[in-house]
Amino acid sequence: VNSGTADISFDAAVGAATRVGVLNIVNAGNVAFDSTVTAASYTQAAGSGVTTFADLLDLTGAFDFTGTALTIKGVGTNTIGGAMDITNSGAFLLDETTADADLEVAGSLTQDGAGSVTFESNITLTASGAMSIASGVTLAGADGITLTTDGASGDDITIGTDANTDLEGNGIDLTLNVGNAGDILVRG
Repeated sequence: VNSGTADISFDAAVGAATRVGVLNIVNAGNVAFDSTVTAASYTQAAGSGVTTFADLLDLTGAFDFTGTALTIKGVGTNTIGGAMDITNSGAFLLDETTADADLEVAGSLTQDGAGSVTFESNITLTASGAMSIASGVTLAGADGITLTTDGASGDDITIGTDANTDLEGNGIDLTLNVGNAGDILVRG
């Protein structure tokens, strides 16, 4: 789908009865998924507004987002069946508006944009891979946040890139779990 700078809105479920293949957004302003998304994978090459997944996201493959802002707020467990890459120039928000919007990723999770990152829900890597967050992280929401990798060698958690990338808690507990073989590195 390529709308240039116009908005794209999916009012109904995507892949409700039958999973769709690759869901590919070439360019858009705001992108709104108001219901569930069930697809093989998701790729967004550009976006000048906010891309919002308001309901559960269920992918059997990878999630690759490049754009301004990304919000995931599907209540329950949002599932990515492959690696997840987020290149955001604006805000990336794992939102807990009404209840936890947990995220499970079967591979690495990489956030490598210059935009902000806010976690209000948990992230679990269910297969071998590292979690790398380049931006500073703000913790928010009503509950503590847990970031978990698969726990093997190389299944590390890295937050920040230098002393200028902060980890802010707002009084929220943070649990980092890399098992017996992973490493934790918080820069900032």
